[in-house]
Amino acid sequence: EDDGALDIWTATLEGPEGSPYQGGHFGVRMRFTDVYPAEAPQVHFITRLYHPNINVNGSICLDVLQTAWSPALTVMDVLDALRRLLVEPNPHDPLVPEIATLYSVDRAAFNAQAAVWTATYAVPDVARPSDDAAAWSLLGDDDGAY
Repeated sequence: EDDGALDIWTATLEGPEGSPYQGGHFGVRMRFTDVYPAEAPQVHFITRLYHPNINVNGSICLDVLQTAWSPALTVMDVLDALRRLLVEPNPHDPLVPEIATLYSVDRAAFNAQAAVWTATYAVPDVARPSDDAAAWSLLGDDDGAY
């Protein structure tokens, strides 16, 4: 797979505020076949997340990528649909039934587990300088506030 190919795009979705995915950055890969836009792009998450409609391989169960696709839909429409799916999972059409069951019967436990996966797999490491003054001055910050 050639990452420089024009038919493969990568995007990053920020976890929606108020969701267990808040603070996460989720990579998405889209592959456009020769029949696009007649058929939906092939889309999968490259960041792991705990979700009833997304499995550990990044496959996604979402109607606009399957039966509800229309050539009138754009890449932004796909990204918006993915973002909505993070806010409102569909436990009635799950890709991972065990997660869908937890979502349906114990939302607090689902949210807690999704937040743990978000912190583990989707929160980027922030390189923080050491506490010595030289490191802070390289950043142009004399008072050490970060």
